[in-house]
Amino acid sequence: TGFDEWKGIVDYQGVKEVVYHDGIIYASTSTSGGTNTSPVSGTSAVVFAYDLAERKIIATFDPAQYGFRSSVPTISGIEIDENGNLWCVVSETLFTLKLNKEAGSFTYNEKLSFSKSTYDLTQNRANSDLVIRDGYIYVAFERIGSLCKVNMNNPSDYTLLLPDVTSDGQVPESFVFGEDGNLYYLLGTSLKMLALNPTDEEWAAADAVTEQI
Repeated sequence: TGFDEWKGIVDYQGVKEVVYHDGIIYASTSTSGGTNTSPVSGTSAVVFAYDLAERKIIATFDPAQYGFRSSVPTISGIEIDENGNLWCVVSETLFTLKLNKEAGSFTYNEKLSFSKSTYDLTQNRANSDLVIRDGYIYVAFERIGSLCKVNMNNPSDYTLLLPDVTSDGQVPESFVFGEDGNLYYLLGTSLKMLALNPTDEEWAAADAVTEQI
C-alpha cells in the first residue's frame, strides 16, 4: 500500500470531480476557494487528463475556448462511458470530450444544449451533475435547474423528469443509484428519490414520482 499526493495540480484551482479510465485520471476543477470567497479573477474552471504512468497532465479543456462564458466558476459533473468518452455538463450544455493522447488534446462534441429563448439563463448557479446508467445520461443543467434523462445514442431524445426549478435557485446534484433501481439526489438540504419506473401519467405529474426523505 502507498499514498501519493499532488498539490497545486492546476494553479489557483481546486479539484472538484475525478473519474478513472485506462490509466488516465480525468478531473474537473473549481476556481472558488470556499464559502464566501470569490472565484479567481480572469480564470475558468477546466477539465484535465492526468497520465498516471507519466505523472503529469497531458491534456486540458478550457470551456471559454468553445463559446462558453469567459469565466466558468465550477465544472462539477463528469462521467466516463465504456468507450472512453468523457461526458461533461457546463451551464446549459451537455457534451463529450475524447482524449487524443498523442496530440495532447481533447476532441469536443456538443450533444445537447438549451437555448436562451427556452429558459431563463440569467442566474449563475454553482453546480451541475450527471450520472450514466443503461444507455442514458441523467443530467441536471446548472443554469436551468431541471433534471433530464438523455439517450446517449440520440441526445435529441430526452425527457424532462422534474419541473424547472429556476425560481427557487436549487439544482439537483450528487446523484447515486440505489439497490432499488431508483435515483437519489440532493436538492438544497433535502435528500430526494426519483422512481425510474413510473407510468406515463406519473411522469406528467412530477410530484408523484418525487419523494423527500
